[in-house]
Amino acid sequence: MSIHEEPASGRTGDRSVDEPVRKRDQDQNSHPGVRMDWAQVSGQRKTAATRPLRGSQGEAGTLPSADVAVLHPDDTATRQAELEHEFELLPRAFFHYQLQRLLAHGGTSKIYAAIDDQDGRTCAIKILNVGPATSSDAMQRFRREAAVIRSLNHPNIIELIDYGVSEEAAYLVMPLMSQRSIADAIDLRQQALAGDLHRIDFDEDADDESKATANVDKPTAQEVVFEEIADDRRMARRLAEIAEALHEAHQVGVLHRDVKSSNILVDQDGHWVLADFGLASATESQTVVTRTGQIMGTPQYMSPEQAGGIDHNLDARTDVYSLGATLYECATLKRPRSSDTIRALVEISSGKLVRPKKHRRDVPTDLEAIILKAMAYERSGRYRSAADMAADLHRFADGERTLARIPTPVTKFFSSVSRHPRRSFALANAIFAVMTLIVGLLVMAVMAYKSNLLEMSTTKSILEQQIRENQLQSWQRLRENYLADIARAFVDFNNGDQVGARNGLRRHGVDNASHVFTGVEWLLLDHLSQVPEQQLCHQHKGSAFEVCCVPETGEIFSSGADGKVLRWDPETQQSQLVVQTDGKGDGLAVHGPSRLLAVSANSDQGGGAFWIVNYESGQIIQRVENLETSVESILFSGDGLSLVVATRYDKVETYSSSGERLASLPCSSRNEILGLLDGGTSVGVVYRDPNDALRRQCWMRLNIKTLEELERRYHHSNPSLATYCNETERLVVSDQDQVSIYCPKTENWHKLLTRSSGFKRCVEFSPLGQRVAVGADSGDVYVWDLPKSLMNRAPAMDFCDATVFAVSNSRCCSLKFLDANRIVTADQKGDVRIWSVSSRTQRIRLDEAEIVDFSVVDSQANKLLVWCADQTLRCIDQRGKVLFAVAFPDGFAHVEHVHSAAQNQIACVSDRELQLLSAQDGSVQATYTWDVDEDCFALQYSSDGQRLQLLLTNLLIELDPATGEELRRLVLPPSQKLGVFYTGRNESGLLIAANEYCLLVDAERFEISAYSKVLGSQLSGAVAVANAGDLVAIGRRDGSVSLVELDHFEKQVNDGARVYGPARKPRSLQFLADDRTLVCLANDTLQFWDLVTGRSTGVLESSRAYGKLFVDPQGEEILFGPLAGELTRLNVAGQSTVAAGSTEQE
Repeated sequence: MSIHEEPASGRTGDRSVDEPVRKRDQDQNSHPGVRMDWAQVSGQRKTAATRPLRGSQGEAGTLPSADVAVLHPDDTATRQAELEHEFELLPRAFFHYQLQRLLAHGGTSKIYAAIDDQDGRTCAIKILNVGPATSSDAMQRFRREAAVIRSLNHPNIIELIDYGVSEEAAYLVMPLMSQRSIADAIDLRQQALAGDLHRIDFDEDADDESKATANVDKPTAQEVVFEEIADDRRMARRLAEIAEALHEAHQVGVLHRDVKSSNILVDQDGHWVLADFGLASATESQTVVTRTGQIMGTPQYMSPEQAGGIDHNLDARTDVYSLGATLYECATLKRPRSSDTIRALVEISSGKLVRPKKHRRDVPTDLEAIILKAMAYERSGRYRSAADMAADLHRFADGERTLARIPTPVTKFFSSVSRHPRRSFALANAIFAVMTLIVGLLVMAVMAYKSNLLEMSTTKSILEQQIRENQLQSWQRLRENYLADIARAFVDFNNGDQVGARNGLRRHGVDNASHVFTGVEWLLLDHLSQVPEQQLCHQHKGSAFEVCCVPETGEIFSSGADGKVLRWDPETQQSQLVVQTDGKGDGLAVHGPSRLLAVSANSDQGGGAFWIVNYESGQIIQRVENLETSVESILFSGDGLSLVVATRYDKVETYSSSGERLASLPCSSRNEILGLLDGGTSVGVVYRDPNDALRRQCWMRLNIKTLEELERRYHHSNPSLATYCNETERLVVSDQDQVSIYCPKTENWHKLLTRSSGFKRCVEFSPLGQRVAVGADSGDVYVWDLPKSLMNRAPAMDFCDATVFAVSNSRCCSLKFLDANRIVTADQKGDVRIWSVSSRTQRIRLDEAEIVDFSVVDSQANKLLVWCADQTLRCIDQRGKVLFAVAFPDGFAHVEHVHSAAQNQIACVSDRELQLLSAQDGSVQATYTWDVDEDCFALQYSSDGQRLQLLLTNLLIELDPATGEELRRLVLPPSQKLGVFYTGRNESGLLIAANEYCLLVDAERFEISAYSKVLGSQLSGAVAVANAGDLVAIGRRDGSVSLVELDHFEKQVNDGARVYGPARKPRSLQFLADDRTLVCLANDTLQFWDLVTGRSTGVLESSRAYGKLFVDPQGEEILFGPLAGELTRLNVAGQSTVAAGSTEQE
């Protein structure tokens, strides 16, 4: 929407210097645009109401959004009559504005010039025609336009002065742009070149008095724009400012989606201003208010992905494309696409674009290169952001060399082949196949012509049938291969084979034809098996034994079998040699404040030694040699005045920083890791008493200077590694195959399960103790994100809860946390690498109470309702923040709660009382108490929120949610009830599930229409209804799931199709959006079924028994829980959710 005065005739289509303006407008009106059906508008004009608008107080507090499609007035007699009638009603009052004149008129809105009574300012008001015929799409776009413009603050983005929304009117107030858009300047430029414009009045909208008093020596803003359009460098600088404004919008997550010349206005000072945010969308939420298949925008300026209707995949490069199309128009006075909508969409999809020099030979080469780069068909070939495009435009305006280059045909060809080798190979095969088919058809045609024309028709029919059958068989083979590969990939993942799982996924990646079959199971496994980004820092000759990090400077030190100690900066990749020892550097310790470094120098014969070095100057302070056994590990005290040295199966000794021995403790443990405790005053070691006949190992806390024993902890197995975190007061120990965490406060051990063979070689806490990492001889590294507190009944943290990656195919000798998200590893091959490990899942826990049950408020699970152990019902957001809480009296036994989006209401029932609560603040709206001594088993709202079903032991009661009044009731056969579910395409039926039977209730007549007794294994209580409403999945206690078609309900409950999973009863079932995939949660097993073939597409095993599962309809997020008072959330479609508030990353 452009808030400015427009001429009586619109401006669309390709502008030709040989074609009058009025003729072009008539041609455009003959082709309906993408955003407006002109035939529909003509019908609306005949019935348009002419009564004055009545204002009402608009909404306050929450910023509404708005967007409507503006109709430019045409020059027909009917349109002129409507405008004249509208002028007769002016001026008139609208809230505190005086409407002066009508600027523009459309099917859904009008734009007026007005004066603000409060400050006398002249402005423009866009008023939406609010009424019963107003579409929800128009109102939602109107709200979004206000929200977008209000959120932006840039001199080149139009300002939002005021807004308001009520039941009778919705309006936006913006500055009145009395000048034209740059599209008008381009039109004038065209007419001037064609000789059709005898006199250009750049200030035709001004009155005679203002023209008389105007400074004739000073050019008007429109004259300046006219000159800027004619000057490539000035025009480029102006569009660079618009690009910077777009970048400002992108930075706050807003896409314009309709950048074009007519949406770039010119104010009184000649500044170019970007307007019409009616189609803007948020880049994070990707909210699309259009109907399925509807394309929003102007086809002549659309990017390929926008023209294809892929709104959920748009990014900043879409606006870059549209701005490139606007630059194309300014440079050539021609639009890049045809004025015909269908033809324009075909041109966009084909990727064909006429080079600017074809229209204007003197277009500068650099400017043409900028246009072609901005309008590249593939998004990867465009500018990464509007800021990059603005920078290149500034370079061109300043006469500097631009980054954009015009690719040659040869470069394009080889670049396409190198970027898409499989696609190029497939294209060559397709061409060969087509040529072969053509030759075959020609031969058959000749033979058929020589024999009989009738036989040719028969042969062609047989060939087409064979092609269809071959294509069907090919797709079936692709689907069967995918199902087999994804099931095998889950098996590999459950067995700890990350490489096998990734290979199975890679065979059906985005570049493969079979990727169309992938679903949530593929996204989940791809999410869980992602390999962190790595950075190779240095390579030792031989093994790299140890790495150390200095938190104060972020520097990294490493030692290896070559005797070198290297110091390097991970940011600059620059390293330097600190010292060259004459032995192997098995142990390494660094004390940053004192600039001291201690490194072992072990001999090949088994003797031990260590050096103390000032790593700044390289001065060797002391050499301690001739130790009986090799030095395994070294640790400085917190003050750097002493250090602890552990020798191989011999002793733990304390030395001063000058090399003097202070204390010694016999110990027959290896002690590859030493842990610093109590602020650096004590040390943790793995200790085995040489005199202990049982040869038991334990973890021991010692005074760092005297080695006096302070604490001793035994583990159920003999630990070989141990380290301690002072911040969380947690101890982690490891034996050959098992890793456990000890919490002194609860005195409990918690397992961290792994599924790979190999001795665990190193273990380390992150700086604040929120993570623990373990390295193994197999080369695998496990990283767990630990909760703030491990409660008594918290289960073992499984392999599925950890980030697992392979450092190499050799031993991981050492690992250290550089910070919370980066891990430095050293392996037996001599490589030192940095790994960026991001969190994958989100834990939602309330600090004040445990979560007992949950339900989602919306389909994206942005809000949750949780029932807590302290008898409260809380509404929380996706980060765990409590929006409101409702407390219930003690003894109020919670049974069920459910939310209605249509009523914006929560129903909570227990103890023979139903409470209807507001979903905004939890206030009680109505209550209902039934008069029979029966328990309630389930609640269910209809989708329109007009009905609420209450399932009791032997009764089904229907209520009015608005008042809580009972409407009718139905007596049911006695049995333990499991749930009530709406079914049918229009929710025409109700499914009642019980232990011993299933029945259908006609929702209109409210009587039983079908009944079937359950034979064999009883139902588990897990029931799901397909989105189409005609298929029901019913879980049984033997682990199977019955698939029942409602048209054959009584027969198929027992004799219909079944899918079988593990021998665990399903606790939760859910169909995905396309009804092709069924997801089943059975305690510690998550399983996916392909309902087309009835085959399992994957089983994810865990040691954690979850109670409920929710998958959003698109399969992008999965919510588990509750377990140990918390919920687990996975975002499998993109980046992991960042924890905030009381949430924790898992």
